Amino acid sequence: MTSTDNTITPEDLYHNDTGVQLNRGMFFCHRADRTISAGIFLGDLPLDYSFPLFLYQITVIFVSTRLVHAVLRNFGVPIVISQLIAGVLLGPSFIGRSESFEQHFFKPAGWEQLNTLAYLSFVLFIFITGVKTDIGLIFKSGKKATAVAFCSTGLSHIFLLVTTSILGKKTNGIFTDETTLINLALRWSMTSYVVLSCALGELNLLTSKLGRIAMSSALIADFTNIFFSAFMTGLISHGNGQIAAYSLLSLIVFALILWFIVRRFVVWLIHRAPESRFLDEALLVLVIMLALASALVTQLIGYNSLGALLLGFMLPGGAPLGVTVVERLDRLVAGIFLPVFVALAGLRMDPFTLLKGARRLVYFQSFMLISVVGKFVGTIIPCLYFRLQLKDAIVLGFMNNFKGIREVDYTAQWQDWRILDNQQYTILMIWVIILGGATSILVKYLYRPEDRFLAYKRRSIHSSKPGDELRVLACIHSQNDVTQTLSILDATNPTQSSPLCVYLIHLIELAGRSDAIIRPHKEKSRKPNKQASSASESDRIVNAFQSFERQHPQGAVTVLPYICISPYNTMHEDVCTVALDKKAVLVLIPFHKRYHLDGSAEPPNLSILTLNLNVIPYAPCSVGILIDRGAGNAAAGYSHQVAVYFIGGPDDREALALAARMAENPTVGLTVVRFREKTGMRRVQTMHSSVDWKGNDDERIDEEMIDDFVKDSVDDHRVLYREEVVSTGEELLGVIRETSSLFSLLIVGRRETKNHKETSLMAGLSEWSEHPELGVIGDLLASTDFGCMVSTLVIQQQARIGNSDEKIAVADVDHSQHV
Repeated sequence: MTSTDNTITPEDLYHNDTGVQLNRGMFFCHRADRTISAGIFLGDLPLDYSFPLFLYQITVIFVSTRLVHAVLRNFGVPIVISQLIAGVLLGPSFIGRSESFEQHFFKPAGWEQLNTLAYLSFVLFIFITGVKTDIGLIFKSGKKATAVAFCSTGLSHIFLLVTTSILGKKTNGIFTDETTLINLALRWSMTSYVVLSCALGELNLLTSKLGRIAMSSALIADFTNIFFSAFMTGLISHGNGQIAAYSLLSLIVFALILWFIVRRFVVWLIHRAPESRFLDEALLVLVIMLALASALVTQLIGYNSLGALLLGFMLPGGAPLGVTVVERLDRLVAGIFLPVFVALAGLRMDPFTLLKGARRLVYFQSFMLISVVGKFVGTIIPCLYFRLQLKDAIVLGFMNNFKGIREVDYTAQWQDWRILDNQQYTILMIWVIILGGATSILVKYLYRPEDRFLAYKRRSIHSSKPGDELRVLACIHSQNDVTQTLSILDATNPTQSSPLCVYLIHLIELAGRSDAIIRPHKEKSRKPNKQASSASESDRIVNAFQSFERQHPQGAVTVLPYICISPYNTMHEDVCTVALDKKAVLVLIPFHKRYHLDGSAEPPNLSILTLNLNVIPYAPCSVGILIDRGAGNAAAGYSHQVAVYFIGGPDDREALALAARMAENPTVGLTVVRFREKTGMRRVQTMHSSVDWKGNDDERIDEEMIDDFVKDSVDDHRVLYREEVVSTGEELLGVIRETSSLFSLLIVGRRETKNHKETSLMAGLSEWSEHPELGVIGDLLASTDFGCMVSTLVIQQQARIGNSDEKIAVADVDHSQHV
């Protein structure tokens, strides 16, 4: 190394975009052949060689970003912001001031290759994001999303440009020239679709109402801004309209080549490939090379890596391309390589530069604040015009102010191009951290999509009147769920005078896309590039339910099929939305374990478990979890032999209400087993005054319902009622174990501990619960150790209604106890 100044600081590396020549006339020289070390035992210092140094730097960045995010993720801070903060901590203002750390981590020999990897990861990341995007959202967007897109961006533009014209002469010395302010106004007033989709994905809000509006408006604004900025950049840089027109024309021509040639070529190759969920490796490699080539072309014409994003937008998402790209690349790029890109941007920051130049600092901060206010106001105005609630409009305003990886990208480029000095760069990055972190935290705590699933009337079988249409939302994951679901629906005795309406929803895990889909099923609507294998399975599932509809008299059964393609961690929102909109009284969902005929269980599906745990507290009606063990025993002459185990409480009453409807079916044999405690046992007639039951209204309602059932349904032949007097939980389980094998279907109430006072019969049984979503009795019947070989339906009555102030949190999933 030769230098006019022998002191080298970490800042020297951050301010140098090439890693070769520094602003102070300083050069770093190193041997080009020192790549792989022979190891410490042969006398080498591994970190003096570029490859071990490279691995060391990646490891330090990965570990530090993960540690920071482990602390901040609980507050709702996006991972990109955590990575940026980790970079700041590693930088020259904090850990980087350590001499020993500086000597190893900031060696110039490894900096160039680290920067190259960082930008390659960014190119691949935006390509993957583009592939997961459905650009059809632009054409499907309603007036609300379009108004939000143009008003929020336009008002922010106006605020900033007016500020620029006012402050233009007063900012001499603060910016390199006035065009810097205009460039900043164009970029900073945008809501990046890439940033928004990542942030909403981490907050599990992609499928929410506001999430869909924000995604659509961001996509519209992003596409508009791509071409608007292409023209304005050329005009600002050269002051020549002709050059600006050529710049815009070159981008349009390239976009047309991608759409009409490259896209069609890739689609043709996909059609020729064998039908599968994944692409073969050769085709995947070709697609990746096309993405890198597209990024190269836009680099040559002055648009950085925009080509990779445009190609991603234009290629078909979903299976097989989207699924393959996400499964094979996403975790590697976003999990290991992308943190390097973000952390390096944080490493460049020097917060101590904020201690000098108070006047320019105030001007710059005011400029940024005006941008945020303009964006916020520009979002709220159209929301209020379209009668969106004020709280939702405010949340959408926060969403539109999300900042993240796109802002990190162009801010770092501006510093490389010497448009920003170190203080300005640090200020911008601090704004990215503040806005990206604070807005995400505010959205997390202000917006709860589940609150809109609150029904303001009782929606349960128990509250339904005789002859009312039974509206059931039947959730199906695969064809394995069809038979037992149809068996239960058939047992409910659908007739013309007491009809059954089935809202069938085929649940498909979202893969290779970032936008969820819920739509009515249409025959022959399958497209080769969209969930090919799942769509054909949807047809078979719908055909089975439509066949069930045709087997009954006209008007007795109505089947309305839907397809839901969504991530499992937010799929409950789609289920609850359909249940609320269609006024369903029962949601049927399959249990997350499948059983063989010998009673053994397959490994649990934790994604379905997550769905079930989220549906239970938020469903706007009653919920039934179906444990399918195949067809059980049925007495001669009956198609179904059903038993209800009744202990008491709202869930057991809901189970009895469903059984009472089944009792009207002449092909169903029904037995209701009522358990009574031996100690303190009492039988009270329904005509007794409620004063006798002071403090025991729940028990009084149980008695009334049992009396009504016995009077209206029991005939001592097909419909039986029996009471079992037990004194302990072991005796209760003994009765169930002895009698359960006589039936083809068992119905029990969930009896959640929070909603039911634990009796002496239940004492101690809940301590060994393996599946809390089933309640105590349901959990025992699902256990392979209990020995039950009969399908079981666990019922929970509607958990909450509109006049309840209770807030029910989504259950946390402890996956370890279900493995």
